Amino acid sequence: MSGGGRAPGWYPDPWDTPGERYFDGVAWARTTRPVGGYESAAGPESPAAAPYVPATPVPVPDAAPTPSPAPSEAPASAPPPGWHPDPWGVAALRYWDGHEWTGHISGAPTGPMVQAPTVRVAEERTASRWAKIGLAWAGPALGAGAIALAFWVHWVADHWDELTREGGSTNQSGNSTAAVVIQLAFVVAIVGAVLFLLWFYRSANTAAQTGLRARRAPGLATASFFIPVLNLWWPYQSTLDLLPERHPARALVRRWWLLWIGCLIGVVGVCFSATMSAVAMAIVTAVTVMLALTAAMTARTVVSEITDAHDQLLAGV
Repeated sequence: MSGGGRAPGWYPDPWDTPGERYFDGVAWARTTRPVGGYESAAGPESPAAAPYVPATPVPVPDAAPTPSPAPSEAPASAPPPGWHPDPWGVAALRYWDGHEWTGHISGAPTGPMVQAPTVRVAEERTASRWAKIGLAWAGPALGAGAIALAFWVHWVADHWDELTREGGSTNQSGNSTAAVVIQLAFVVAIVGAVLFLLWFYRSANTAAQTGLRARRAPGLATASFFIPVLNLWWPYQSTLDLLPERHPARALVRRWWLLWIGCLIGVVGVCFSATMSAVAMAIVTAVTVMLALTAAMTARTVVSEITDAHDQLLAGV
């Protein structure tokens, strides 16, 4: 660990001992002493009559560094395991284990990065407010869209012969209202989804900067909502990664995702039930509407829980 131009003297030991260690102007000596007392051992680096210099705060790692691994254990271009300047600016130092940055940090950031954690959380909280507004509208929009879709599919099923007969035609005025509602619901749902994903991307970045381990980078985690088949479980995993392990809100994330998958299945069920009896259509549509409203309300709570968790993680930085 470099002294960064520090004057020779006694300073709080950066390697997590309760005493002080002497810095000779170039490197840290092996000599230590109790705080404000005499050195515990003399050595080649020990200045026997060195005057006491008032201690100045330095980042204190929360664990001693480990020896560098053999060249075969890490790429030659990778830094050796130990404390290094935090690449995200959350703290002064972050521990690199030889393979990846860990969640162990030490010291407050300096210079223009001092306010960075506060700024990040403030930006995420602003995005979360917009996301919750979007979800508050998207839930009812999805419910209204499911009802309109049921009537539209039912109308198409009733007039299938006229629509498919060569040269045939039918008056579609009875179906225009349902078509308009479906289009409006689609627009509102898209706006709500965009606001939610903007918050999700900011939240994934904040989670990475707090040291939470993630299975995917923020960009890929956000894009996974649009990847066919993979979007059945990747977004769920990425949302879990926004929270620390064993956080109680993880159960809420699981409930939200099951409700969302159930809502998607319900939309498909509406299309099939509308071609059958009116009773089946009414039951499936009602269940789908309830799933859409409950999923949206649960998603709002998930957004709040994750944002609060990130606020707490960075509160002490």
